[in-house]
Amino acid sequence: MKPIELTIAVAQRCVASMTEQRLCVKELAGSLGVSVRYVYAMRSCGFGMEGTPHNQTTTTKEAVRWIEQNDFKMVDGVGRVANRI
Repeated sequence: MKPIELTIAVAQRCVASMTEQRLCVKELAGSLGVSVRYVYAMRSCGFGMEGTPHNQTTTTKEAVRWIEQNDFKMVDGVGRVANRI
């Protein structure tokens, strides 16, 4: 199965609309144009969100930077970073 990646168009849209507003998991998924499962997979691979366990937030800019730095991909429904694929 082919890895799911952020497309260039989605990444450009994210960059164009980036604000420093803190987003929850559901809002971040909508901002990135991905499913909530994708964001939870990012978190399981080490993406940090600030706040209490039931109220964690981050910015779109931080998420996009982390995805690019770690070469994050979904492979067969599981999140993977470059050094653990």
